Amino acid sequence: MLASLGVAALTGILAVLGGNSEILGRLALSGLWFGIGLAVALAASRWLKKESTQRAALLSIALVSLAVVIAFGATWAEMFGLGWRATSRLAGTAALVFFAGQAAAIAFAFSANATMRFASRVVLVCIPVGCLPMLLLIWDLLPGWPNENRLAGSAALCWGAMPPLFACLAGFPGRVWHWRWVGIGAVAVGWPLAFYGIWNDFNEPPTVFLECIIIAITVSLANIAQFPVLPGKWYRLRLVSVISVLVSAGFFSYINLLTNIWKRQTFNDEPLIALKFAGVFAIVGVAGVASLYIVERLTRRPSGVRVAELTGITALHVTCPRCQKAQDAPIGSSRCQGCGVVLTVGVSEPRCPQCEYALLDIVGDRCPECGLDLPRRGEVMKLPSKE
Repeated sequence: MLASLGVAALTGILAVLGGNSEILGRLALSGLWFGIGLAVALAASRWLKKESTQRAALLSIALVSLAVVIAFGATWAEMFGLGWRATSRLAGTAALVFFAGQAAAIAFAFSANATMRFASRVVLVCIPVGCLPMLLLIWDLLPGWPNENRLAGSAALCWGAMPPLFACLAGFPGRVWHWRWVGIGAVAVGWPLAFYGIWNDFNEPPTVFLECIIIAITVSLANIAQFPVLPGKWYRLRLVSVISVLVSAGFFSYINLLTNIWKRQTFNDEPLIALKFAGVFAIVGVAGVASLYIVERLTRRPSGVRVAELTGITALHVTCPRCQKAQDAPIGSSRCQGCGVVLTVGVSEPRCPQCEYALLDIVGDRCPECGLDLPRRGEVMKLPSKE
């Protein structure tokens, strides 16, 4: 990061001091690349504070540094007689390394969460698979417009499958929702169909492929709607959101399976009405799912703050382990009323040992935030570190 800052400052100084317009432009552009790399590296350095995300931070910094070096080479390639083709190929490679690298780093960061680990690993496989056809396209290894379109479509297909796969697999294997596999199955069926269509120049998407997209998106939204922990009667918002998503999917399926609206030139009949209803319910469903996470964030109790029910507790009814005398012992240290042994008692809000999520009144033996297995009630629980 210090090297990037130094290079960015140096190129800016050289650009100010002088030179012809071409040199000035390349110096300014080089300073811009190093400045962008520095900004991303500084943002990623925040992950270094946690041991669970250190690998993600190192991956992000390493790949953004590589992207900056390649972009620097693209900026000065023509000055060394490499030509505009080399410049465009290096620039495309730099952009690919930058965006794919940061996506991989984010997936690594998500893998620190137990509920997202498996889904993140699937995404980490999809990212390089999508990069392969893009590299073939950038470096013109399969020349010709048909092949270029096919390579671009294949890359888009691989990367487009990542969001529904991640959303459907979130929570696996800790949370057993068998219906999630409907969405995974839809992706498994739709992906080879789309790949076959891309490489055989199909102009219209097949009905089965579109239905697979509808099912995969529906299941993914329904799955991620299950994670926010909502207080009181806010659970009804989850119900309304999921129902809206399902109704929207029903309308889209009706349009896809029972009409030919995708092939029609005019839209003045009943399919258009169904399409409008599908859009309305889709907006309500997506907005509802997003609002679940907002409500959870706004109503979550901050770490380290004792709740009112616990602050009002001043004593506990205990039995002395030495003389077996039952008594009300005050919070803190006090002497037994029977034998005089010192009793130390206290109460605190239960929190996850890994992420310190508030667990008071949470039902179950798994943290809803990070998925960590928790001891059952009545068993010894490890408290979060105060360091």
